[in-house]
Parts: sequence; structure tokens; C-alpha cells
Amino acid sequence: MIALDYQPFSVVEDRGFRELMETLKPHYKIPSRKHFSRYVVLKLYSDIQTHMKQASNHDLETVKSMPLTIDLWTSQKQESYITVTNHYLTRDFEMKNHTLECSHFPSQHTGSDIYQSCGINLPLTQIPIYVVSDNAKNMSSAQTGKPVEHLSFAAHNLQLAVSDAVAEVGLDSLLKTCRSIVGHYKHSTKSKERLQSLQKKTEFTTAFSNSDGGHMEWNFIASYVTILEPLFLATKKLCRKNVPTLLMVRPILYSIEGFLKNYIRSRTGEQGSGIRLARALLKSLTARFHYIRDSGTHLLATILDSNGDPLEWWKSWRNYPCLVELAMHYLSIPATPAASERVFLKAGLTIFT
Repeated sequence: MIALDYQPFSVVEDRGFRELMETLKPHYKIPSRKHFSRYVVLKLYSDIQTHMKQASNHDLETVKSMPLTIDLWTSQKQESYITVTNHYLTRDFEMKNHTLECSHFPSQHTGSDIYQSCGINLPLTQIPIYVVSDNAKNMSSAQTGKPVEHLSFAAHNLQLAVSDAVAEVGLDSLLKTCRSIVGHYKHSTKSKERLQSLQKKTEFTTAFSNSDGGHMEWNFIASYVTILEPLFLATKKLCRKNVPTLLMVRPILYSIEGFLKNYIRSRTGEQGSGIRLARALLKSLTARFHYIRDSGTHLLATILDSNGDPLEWWKSWRNYPCLVELAMHYLSIPATPAASERVFLKAGLTIFT
């Protein structure tokens, strides 16, 4: 429970846990919390680490590439941490990833410090290494001149494109109003109950609107939701676990661009803020993803896609060994920092519980 569910060591002293153990095994003496923190969990960590190294060494004999994700994060105590994960496909097309590093990173966040800390100097000189991170200058410089190929997080670039478009159109005031409304009803029980009562009597949008200006703002919001929904769905799809994601980037990008062009074309002559947001977003996506169109890595990953589950599909193509090796090489590359984000969440629970 302590390791799997991130329960605090004190759980072994909780009344409910002790009563449960008394029911399951009446004569078992539960060790103290200090025993778990000083011995049991440390031994468990050592055993799992040894097992993972043995399993990884066996897998590394057949992997065709070694993608890494690198991400930095800051705890609630304003302490910096760095996380490195690796990703690869086995011969059976099983997607695997491991956390190689999750440690305190108090040094300056320069490219050289990041490179030294993340342990890119792996004993894999004959295996292509891909480093996937955000496109901050320090991350880019960490890979400059190194025997690795640097790729940007696609989901991160989507969010940056949205931020660019929002800033260009000037939606800050409207977003501030929305946050204020949500915050008010989130922190006031009476207001929330009154809102729920109003929602039962009238349409949701009129629960806040007392003027034509209010109705107009809600119409704007409705158009913004329509425009941004494809990017929301794309982000969710790109952050899925244990599935190839790099192959999705080009199709998703072109699909979003096609949607925005159709949206703009269908409203020819309009000059509302919805049209302006769509145009600004299309421009920002073009700028943020300019590298995609010339990236051979993204292109090959897209070509290796299938209509169904690509991993299951390629597993059945053993009679084409060259193509299978290409699939093993490119389909393991992640497009998002989802693995690192999951580590952040778990590390945060460990640090603060």
C-alpha cells in the first residue's frame, strides 16, 4: 500500500489498517512505521531496481532506438527537479518505458547542466538516441552537438499555439471574467446552491446574463469552445499511455488545420472574435509546427501507421524484417511528456505525504 498507493508510512498505525490486519491474520505483529521507512521500502526499491536493470539489459539487446523524455518541474516548495524517462519497443512490439532519473536539480538550468544530469551518456553508441523535450533554449542547447536527435513535445506546442492566439486576439479580459465566475461559485456554497437552482429554472447561459452584452459574451465563448475543442481532443489523444504517439502528430495537425480553414471559409465576410481566433490559431500552428513538414522522423512514423492498432498490426508482419525494424525504431518515440508528467504527480505525492 505504501509503495503502490503512495500511502504515508503512518498508515501502518491507522486504526482501520490494524483492524483489517487483525481480521486477516490475528497473530501477525505489524512492524513500526520506522521499520518500513528505514528497511522495508529501501529493500523494495533496491529489489525493483535490480529487476528492472536485468529486464532492461535483456530488452536492449534487440531495441532499434532509444527515445528519452526530459522535463523539469518545480515542487510546491519551489524546489526544482529533473525527470528522464526512456521508451522502446521489444521484439514482441510491447511498449515499455522506465524512469531513469527523478532527482533534485538545484543547479542552474543551463544546457550543459541538464545534459550532465540527465545521463544521456548511455552505453548505446550503436543505437540511435532521440531526446524529446520542450523547445526551451536550455533544452535545445543541451542536445546541440551531441549524438542525439532532438524533438519537441507536440502537446506542448499545441498549448503554446493556443496561448499565442489568445494573446493576439486579446481574450485575456474574457478569460479573467470566466476564471472569476468559476472561482466565485467554487468557493461560495450559497452561491453554488443558488446557481444550481437557477439552472433548473432557466437555460445555463442566461443564469449569468442580465444584459445583451452578457449574451454576446456567451456567444463568443460558444464559438471559442467550438474552435478549441479539436485541440483539446488532440491533446488527450497524444497523452495516451502505452500507445505510439509520434505517428499521430502530422495527421492530427493537418486535421486541425483543415478544420480551422473550413471554419473560416464557412463564415466568409464575418469579422467576429471567433473568426479572428481561428485565423490567429491557424497562423500560430503554422509557426509552431514548421519543423514537422521537413522532419523525416515524423514522416516515417506517420507512414508506419496502420488503420487499427499499429503494434498488433506490425507484430503480425514478421515476414518483412526490414519494415519491422523500421517500425520498432520509430513507433517507440513519444510525442508528449506524459510519462514525465505521471512521474511528477507521483513524486509530488511522495514528497508531500
